[in-house]
Amino acid sequence: MIKRIISICFISFYASITFATQQLSPSAYFSILTCAPGTDIHAHFGHTAIRLCDTSQNIDVVFNYGIFRYTDDFAYNFVKGETYYQLGVQQFSSFISEYYMDSRGVIEQQLALSKYQKQTLFTLLQTNYLPQNRKYLYNFFYDNCSSRPRDLLIQVLGDSLQWNKPTKTYADTLWIHAAESLLLSPKTPSWRTLIHAYVGSESWLRFGISLGLGIPADDTTELTQTMFLPDCLFLLAQSAYVLQQNSQVPLVSKTQMLVPHELDTTQTSAISYPASLLWIVCILFLIIAYIEFRLRTHWYILDSIIFLLFGLVGIFVWYVSFISIHPAVFPNIHILWASPLHILFALAWFIAKIRRYTVYYLHVHTLVLVCFVIAAIVLPQYIHSGYIALIIIQLSRLPLIQRITKK
Repeated sequence: MIKRIISICFISFYASITFATQQLSPSAYFSILTCAPGTDIHAHFGHTAIRLCDTSQNIDVVFNYGIFRYTDDFAYNFVKGETYYQLGVQQFSSFISEYYMDSRGVIEQQLALSKYQKQTLFTLLQTNYLPQNRKYLYNFFYDNCSSRPRDLLIQVLGDSLQWNKPTKTYADTLWIHAAESLLLSPKTPSWRTLIHAYVGSESWLRFGISLGLGIPADDTTELTQTMFLPDCLFLLAQSAYVLQQNSQVPLVSKTQMLVPHELDTTQTSAISYPASLLWIVCILFLIIAYIEFRLRTHWYILDSIIFLLFGLVGIFVWYVSFISIHPAVFPNIHILWASPLHILFALAWFIAKIRRYTVYYLHVHTLVLVCFVIAAIVLPQYIHSGYIALIIIQLSRLPLIQRITKK
């Protein structure tokens, strides 16, 4: 959703821009720039920016809400939900050249705004760009580079702005169709469904997102909320109208492709399919469990490795659920099977003298897994099939471990 990892000093050229009291000329126009998704994870969902072009005053700039500073603790802060982004201003030529170099498509939608509305939007952007206002706490669903332009349009146009679901396709834009099919569907999409349109049915990104996002991500979205995605903002802007003197005027007066988009033709390797890979591993563990049972033996090290790995996963899940301030991560039923306490069990399992006492922990964990299965059936949270394979791996070890601890 962000243009790219850009240092804040990148915008220093336009930090001194002095149009605080400047009046736009009649020929000036604003447009929404919708940018295709990129290969980097921060660009995976595309990007939105606002262009101001006033050739008579030699102004052609882009207001970009996707600027952030990449530091060593960026990943930590992002998971915690305490990542700050800011509004940057840069020349349009500089902005568009980067998308040309990356072969990432850019579509421009010129907005049909009155002179007063253009000046009002300009004033709001100037206010947002003040040093005390330009920084904001980023939130993927509710406050990002796409939702901020949406909110500005609502603020400028008020009740005269009418959002409508798209009634026709724009498949020729090559990438917009990912969200388009969901908006055209009579069923209201959830936050998670909209995200899944961009991560594919078989990808490690979907696998990871499915672990971190909780039940709130499966809530259905309102029409305006879908515009947290740049493509949805594009589609709804194409179908939006502005009420002017008892008539409906399209919000977008002109749409044009500024940068053609090249489709990614990279072949996906077999290891890129987490569900398939994990189910193969699951089958192998079931075979191992059967061999151990038949040979009346037990591989203790295997138990410790499994529960140690699940404990490390549990650190992430519990951290995101109980410490992160992201609004869509709790409650999360994955905290039931992925627990940091598994690390303690894995370590205790190495000590023969206390090994038999760990059976109490296993009894409790077995009950917890039963609760997880019930919760997965009753609650609306999406469960990636890869995690079902992991839970079966856990279950395949429990009877064997409990049999050993009773000896």
